[in-house]
Amino acid sequence: MTRAFDLKQLIAEEASGPAERRAMEEMASRLEEALHEDVPYRPAFKAQLRQRLVAEARRHVVPWYRRTSVIGSGVAVAAAAFVLVFGMNMWQQQGTTEQPPDATQPPAVTPQVAKDPTPVEQPGRISLVSDIKDAQPVYVPDTPLASVSRAPSPVKVDPSKGLELQYLTGRPDEAQFRTMAQGLAFRGESRRSSEGYVVEEGTRKLILTDDGKVNYTDSDPEIPLGSALIDAEGAKAVAYRFLDRAWLPIPGQAEVKAETGGFTVVYTEYLAERPVINAQTLVLVTDRGGVLKAEAYVSSGIKLKGSFRALTEAEALEEAKARGGSFDRADLVWVRTKGEETVYLQPYWRAYGTDSSGRAVARYVPALKR
Repeated sequence: MTRAFDLKQLIAEEASGPAERRAMEEMASRLEEALHEDVPYRPAFKAQLRQRLVAEARRHVVPWYRRTSVIGSGVAVAAAAFVLVFGMNMWQQQGTTEQPPDATQPPAVTPQVAKDPTPVEQPGRISLVSDIKDAQPVYVPDTPLASVSRAPSPVKVDPSKGLELQYLTGRPDEAQFRTMAQGLAFRGESRRSSEGYVVEEGTRKLILTDDGKVNYTDSDPEIPLGSALIDAEGAKAVAYRFLDRAWLPIPGQAEVKAETGGFTVVYTEYLAERPVINAQTLVLVTDRGGVLKAEAYVSSGIKLKGSFRALTEAEALEEAKARGGSFDRADLVWVRTKGEETVYLQPYWRAYGTDSSGRAVARYVPALKR
């Protein structure tokens, strides 16, 4: 739990309305200096920690935003101490047993809530995903095997019992976009376009699409005079600061790829230990610490849609071979797909082998039967 960042995620997830959200955001900002150290935690108590943090923040905030008085620094320090002490106590109580990631507690939820897609009938029923009209698969091109960041792991699921389909519960809104733009020091007015919410200023442009994707570009980033060259660790720090200022989630550990004149910093989100392979967060950083480009996704809750009939690994390998090439093993990943009003996370088989030209690749096959 890094600095005030988790509090920002909690606020997006739990605020009951714009007024409470603004008030709680100001409180989280006051904690920025107090929370410089990581608070260790394990997934087993993450949900409980979230509930306690939100309750503590609300206890002070509710009377605050209904009157003109301002919370003093004492409350901020007390809240920071609460985070640190409670986090450390829970860490000690959990011992050293490793727990799987807590997929039931997503990083954040935006104030708007997405419409629940076509309901699935009884819980536990294995349905056909074609019953959900807008949960269509997307084509994912082959990936060179050298660029696949995680080696295949043994399949730990039984597709005969169905595979889960998830959907995102958050919907981006203009207030969220303005907060993001302010954090990145945009002073101009935002506008609505066919791209989504947009703000431009000089060489910089920020876009938030309807499905929650953020695009930032700066063709001539400002670099302080005399700035020294940075290394990979410096690029990571620049990317972290950029995402934090924009109130964007930082999904896991960064991988840094050296490029000509700079670095690409890549973050991959994991759900139930499986990567979301087509929705990575990336930041392009110059060798002097300027940000040329960023692609990211706003925080959202993730909800189980149901279990659906699925291909087995063997069936997926046969389908991969039918496109040309040879494939001998596969693991499961998530692919982000956009419906009419809903964004889904669909399971895909990632098959490993060679294509018809003999290149080592990963090939992606939709795992749900239609």
